[in-house]
Amino acid sequence: MIRKNSLFAAFLAVTLFVGISAVAAQKQPEKTAKATSAEKESVTQTGYKLGKSELFSGTITSVDTAASTVTLTSRGVSYVFRLTGKAQIRVNGNNVALETLSEHIGHNASIHFVPYSKGNFADHFEVSTT
Repeated sequence: MIRKNSLFAAFLAVTLFVGISAVAAQKQPEKTAKATSAEKESVTQTGYKLGKSELFSGTITSVDTAASTVTLTSRGVSYVFRLTGKAQIRVNGNNVALETLSEHIGHNASIHFVPYSKGNFADHFEVSTT
């Protein structure tokens, strides 16, 4: 009888160990392909993505062409957005250069941006002067 209990205890221990190992393996994150140097550089420049693309509207209060940033103010609160190198900047539907935005301080604008740990990075900026 003791031998049967010992065998049952050993069987139970092995079964539990295998079951726990399977559950732990399922909780492990999947290994992904190694990041390319361009992806690593992108993360270094922007930080880590904190959310999805968002739309923000406000009044242009400042433009810093050296830093590629635009500050929009809405309801008394200012937000700084960094324009990416691929950012599309449009005034009344026409593509323009970042340098021309300083002519539009005080105008309403909408910006599509993604929040990153190193700031809000915009890829589309639309100014309406009408």
